[in-house]
Amino acid sequence: MTLLSLSGEAAQAIWDARQAEGAGLQGDAATVSQQLAGQSGVLLGHGPERSLSYWQAGKPLHGVWYPEAGEQEWRFMVQAQPLDRTELVQFWSQVLALTHRRAALDEVWRQASLELAADHPALDPFTREIVVRTGELSVDPGVDTDELRPALLAAYRNVLERLGLRIQDLPLENLRQHEIWSASGLAEMMNGGRA
Repeated sequence: MTLLSLSGEAAQAIWDARQAEGAGLQGDAATVSQQLAGQSGVLLGHGPERSLSYWQAGKPLHGVWYPEAGEQEWRFMVQAQPLDRTELVQFWSQVLALTHRRAALDEVWRQASLELAADHPALDPFTREIVVRTGELSVDPGVDTDELRPALLAAYRNVLERLGLRIQDLPLENLRQHEIWSASGLAEMMNGGRA
């Protein structure tokens, strides 16, 4: 048995990871380390040398981590972070602007918003709480983060499906390093291969 001194944040993340499914990753330690750039959470290694490590901003801080570990299966549980609404809007503004450069979003966003408005009322184009025009996002100040995050993610997933685009093929490399990448839901979307 090994006893470790952990921060309260790390201990909570490891405790929460017991029940979390997490995103499946494949590769050696170096490959997985690159995929976790900027992310915080708990990483489990399921190879010959089992490991459990707590990561913050893409770096292992606590636990057992073998940087030389070979090809194996991994499971990463993203640490839930309270989202700053302003940062979330700025982040999504960049995502949508970069995506708009690849394919015009306006009409497709409107169609997706109409389809999803029953589940995400803030997307209703008639209320104009979340609007995308010429690839620029505007959000009514009355839309809170708990409503905004899932609405943007659902609409973006729907838009990519309608356009026949995969998130992996979009020029979002710099945004993948952003601390909001995981919290936005895009990391899970990308790792799950959806859209």
